[in-house]
Amino acid sequence: MKLSDIQKKEAGVYANTFGRLPLAVVRGKGPYLFDVNNRRFLDFFSGIAVNSLGHCHPKVVSAIRKQAGLLIHSSNWLYTLPQLELAERLERLSGLEKCFLTNDGSEAVECAIKLARKSTGKNKIIAMKNSFHGRTLGALSLTWEDKYRKPYEPLVPGMGFVDYNDTKALERALTSDTAAFIMEPVQNEAGVLLPDEGFMADVRELTERKGVLLILDEIGTGLGRTGKMFAFQH
Repeated sequence: MKLSDIQKKEAGVYANTFGRLPLAVVRGKGPYLFDVNNRRFLDFFSGIAVNSLGHCHPKVVSAIRKQAGLLIHSSNWLYTLPQLELAERLERLSGLEKCFLTNDGSEAVECAIKLARKSTGKNKIIAMKNSFHGRTLGALSLTWEDKYRKPYEPLVPGMGFVDYNDTKALERALTSDTAAFIMEPVQNEAGVLLPDEGFMADVRELTERKGVLLILDEIGTGLGRTGKMFAFQH
């Protein structure tokens, strides 16, 4: 099927909520994608950073096939061994005490918002200007760009923003009503912006001293992309 045919058919059946590149892919191998005409493209997107191991790695394919032959889906009403094994692995790799598995980054941020509010009894959460934390309503309320926010206002109340790399501004923003501060260790949507030397250590010291929870959104930096398993480990 031609790209133009695919585009025409999709326009009739699929919600036009985002733009696409004029490329219809049918398979991938390693760092490459192949389109309907079998043209090869080097995939710098990596599936928006989720395919960092490349496409169709034999070990990944083997693991998926094996599990699909045993059990594809259950529910969180039941125990499963793969979930337990993954939780144990994440605990070891992160040095943190527990994990909770979600479907994507936005859902993880929503979970963090609820956890922060539930555990502290406070509603205020501070984020960084130029941040991107997701497009669901709570995560969107912590995302800076007007192009994402404006169509859905009013958003969740109690969210605020401070300048990136500005410890003094953050100190002023963290009040007795603040439940948590959330940041990306490296800002992604804003253009891959790195924190100043020592900034994250200052943030950790400041949030601990103020009794404010620290949420690190590592959707873009986690699982080895910065040289350590998680960016906060630097």
